[in-house]
Amino acid sequence: SIDIDSRTEFLYRFHDNQRNHLHLWAGVALQGYYNIKDIPAMMNASMGFTMFMNLCTEGMLSYDFAFIREGRHPLLTAYGKLSLPVAGTVLRPGYAYMDNYTSDLNESNAILQDYVSFGKWFPGIGTDIGLYFNLLNGNRIGVSYRWDYLSTGHQGDYRFDNALHSVNLSFMFNVN
Repeated sequence: SIDIDSRTEFLYRFHDNQRNHLHLWAGVALQGYYNIKDIPAMMNASMGFTMFMNLCTEGMLSYDFAFIREGRHPLLTAYGKLSLPVAGTVLRPGYAYMDNYTSDLNESNAILQDYVSFGKWFPGIGTDIGLYFNLLNGNRIGVSYRWDYLSTGHQGDYRFDNALHSVNLSFMFNVN
């Protein structure tokens, strides 16, 4: 199984505390999630994919600490983020977890005719907890633990549940 999760987030910092250490963010995200399965033992019905396209609400809390340069520059920032997919669409095989390539010799018909698509309210949840090292030039290096869960629930022919656990290394560049 191969999982591809892409996300575009728009976050707005709407609150800073009086000392400017604690920050609250809110926003939206567009998520595209793809799961590709390949089970060679199933021969010509060995591959299939599931796709979610979700509109998410986002919330993030960050805290700056370990100040340097006379208390003006935070060396570290800890954060926690919660993502709640509110609405989504799902495209998946109507034949178990695999394409039904035995139904037609034309492979494009397997996707165009044998797949089912439907809308789904609240298809999952996502969390991200991490720590950034803030460089003096405005760039950041971060490490985080991320957990995402997506499900079709009781819609469709077969239920699809998937939980992703990942440790991420991120590099953020300040573009002037």
